Amino acid sequence: MQEVILVKLGEIVLKGLNRRVFEDRLLKNIRRRIQRAGNFDVYSMQSTIYIVPKDADADIDEAEERVAKVFGVIGYTRACVCPKAMDAILETAPQYLEETLADVKTFKVESKRADKKFPLDSMQISREVGGALLRANPHLTVDVHNPDIVVRIEIREKGAYIHGETKPGAGGIPVGTGGRAAILISGGLDSPVAAWMMAKRGVELTAIHFASPPYTSERAHEKVVALLKKVGEYAGCIEMVTVPFTKIQEEIRDKCPEELATVIMRRFMMRAAERIARELASRNVGPIRVYNLSYADPSVVLRDVFRFDTLIVGGPTYNGNLFPPVAELLDRIAARGIPQRKFGWFGSFCWAGASVRLLAEFAQKMKWEPLCDPVEMKQGYSHEMCDPCATLAEAVAGCRCGK
Repeated sequence: MQEVILVKLGEIVLKGLNRRVFEDRLLKNIRRRIQRAGNFDVYSMQSTIYIVPKDADADIDEAEERVAKVFGVIGYTRACVCPKAMDAILETAPQYLEETLADVKTFKVESKRADKKFPLDSMQISREVGGALLRANPHLTVDVHNPDIVVRIEIREKGAYIHGETKPGAGGIPVGTGGRAAILISGGLDSPVAAWMMAKRGVELTAIHFASPPYTSERAHEKVVALLKKVGEYAGCIEMVTVPFTKIQEEIRDKCPEELATVIMRRFMMRAAERIARELASRNVGPIRVYNLSYADPSVVLRDVFRFDTLIVGGPTYNGNLFPPVAELLDRIAARGIPQRKFGWFGSFCWAGASVRLLAEFAQKMKWEPLCDPVEMKQGYSHEMCDPCATLAEAVAGCRCGK
């Protein structure tokens, strides 16, 4: 009898072309969060995330506890998997749910038949399973209006899943899909709650704490760390920067009007936080997406064209025109009239070049801002092309870092 965790998605399912970005981030966050619980296979199918133990050492109890605190999860449940056959379902359901049903008096069965090839419909499955549970648990009665528990049977692609009630998850959207932000953190309740609420909307956080020893103690610093650990159970890894503030605080005390001291001190904290945020942002250019249009789905690439403000396109000349998959992507972009993008391009050719010229015409047609001169290569990449390619990369970095 194999037991798995089924994770239900929340508002992610309402996303459009960028839905896959949110799902991929949620999968990544779940994998990272449960890695200490053992080896699990985590994948998404039919708007549900499956967490499957790979071996006997995987701690499904700890994995369940950790999944409950992952933003982007609206609900989760442990389920038993059995073959998609009524005999197997009728045998497995009473065994798996024995302890769950021992403490309740009423129940009902709800079935979902995602695999339409299954011979019975949802009502028939519920009727058969309900009868099997009644025979195995004589103390139970059926109540379809206000049951103590709802038993659910899900007929999916890889098997039949049997489980009880779905437990509520943390909700929100996955951390990492809402950008990055710095938050001023203190030992009170307001700032940790604000951090938790920001993380729930997908924001990756850097915490900035101002320490003023001897006016603030080491114990106060430890309290901040403890609060961030609590928030981190939901928000994931939070980088903390501690700023020594004693000298500035003393200067404000000595040289500023007493009635303005608090306002001035907060102003200096904001200036310091803004500087730290800019420095952190300048560490890297990301996020970056790279696609090979020879096999990538243009609709998937188009999704990220909507998300990002900078785009680099490259392709070879093909029979005096653009490489067909590149041309198809550009046609889709033009059809949607995506505005205000920064654009870099490169191309290659053997006899007569056309791709660089055609890409330039595309940029002009879309009124996109060129990043720098294009890079044109004869017969492919060579060492002589290092500098032009580096120039293109520096143009992107300068654009993304606001330089």
